[in-house]
Amino acid sequence: MKLRFIIVLSCFIAQISAQQIIVDGDFQDWDNSSPIVNDAGDSQGLDIESVQVSYDDIYLFLKVEFNQEILLQQNNNILLGVDFDNNTNSGFDLGAIGAELVFNCGQRNGILSAGQAILQIQHEDIGLISSPTVSSNEFEIAIKRRFSVSGQSFEMGNIVSVHISGELEQGDQLPDFGRFEIPLSDSRPQQNQDYTLAEAALADFRFMSFNVLRDNIFEFGVRSAFASLMKAVNADVYCFQEVYDHDDDELLDLLLSLNILDQSQSWYSVKHDPDLITISRYPIVYEQNVGNNSASVLDVDGTELLIVNMHLPCCENDFGREIEIDQVLRFVRRSKDGQLQYQLQDNTPYIFCGDLNLVGDASQLESLISGNINDNGFFGPDVTLDWDDDHMTDLKAPTTGYPAVFTWYS
Repeated sequence: MKLRFIIVLSCFIAQISAQQIIVDGDFQDWDNSSPIVNDAGDSQGLDIESVQVSYDDIYLFLKVEFNQEILLQQNNNILLGVDFDNNTNSGFDLGAIGAELVFNCGQRNGILSAGQAILQIQHEDIGLISSPTVSSNEFEIAIKRRFSVSGQSFEMGNIVSVHISGELEQGDQLPDFGRFEIPLSDSRPQQNQDYTLAEAALADFRFMSFNVLRDNIFEFGVRSAFASLMKAVNADVYCFQEVYDHDDDELLDLLLSLNILDQSQSWYSVKHDPDLITISRYPIVYEQNVGNNSASVLDVDGTELLIVNMHLPCCENDFGREIEIDQVLRFVRRSKDGQLQYQLQDNTPYIFCGDLNLVGDASQLESLISGNINDNGFFGPDVTLDWDDDHMTDLKAPTTGYPAVFTWYS
């Protein structure tokens, strides 16, 4: 007698969220969407608990939830596979799908199946956006449905399949068996967030923060591009990062020569090493270094405004970011308590801005919002940031032309 083992591969049909998704780390727009796979509790390590799906005519959106806080962009081997034609006989063998795309989230790279060729890709090749950039137990991911790499065009079909694996061979996978199918159509026009570049009628002033990429604004070949951007914004106050090799007078002269700044007005500037420059049409009445960051107090038509222009350490330097954030929070606390040369008067508005490099532990972003100092033993007690004993507001400014919030792409 022969024993026959029959393996049944189940197929899940996705329940698609109808609401336009904004990739901003705020997940309220997913509230009306049920998980297409709910798989919590089947892994002793990193457990992929659930996945939700949405799309518009440009992007496929995924919301993935884990059982623990992780960094999606590093320190993992989470694989995301998409089967463009829902055909298990083409593409890379991943779970129960034939994936045309396999992306390693922690390594920030992937591969595409292009007939007999395998193409190496980065996130920008496939239009991949994810949020939040700090650690979390849930993330939203967008991938373009159509894109070109090395002269070859790729397009997701009317039905695609998705597979997510935790840690290569040993990790959790979702779904455990089979695949889940996502029906797509082109009947969902992308609905970007409303925005305008025109200044609001009741605005007190216009503000711009700009990392210019290692003095790049001084390069002759790209000056016109910088000028176009800055003229469109037409700000009253500018905070620049990565101006290492030029001082504030040189930058001010350049902006005036490019007619970015109104030459009929007075302009004020200050540089704090190593790379931070603030330029304002309002007088700068006080300024000082705060560690490697820059604090300036402006007189905005009789009201003082504190701006902390920041460039925190990049990449995997969590420790360096935490120290500099603690320094800034201590400065604000001492200013409010009258312990420094400059004392913040009650209800003085202030802004934290710049290139914050928030790509590590989520506690760093939380500290900037709540005033929680990481090292109380050295930097002292926490500070209540908002004057009504609440938290600061994370602006989450929309990226023009995208259903997303990001400030750096490639």
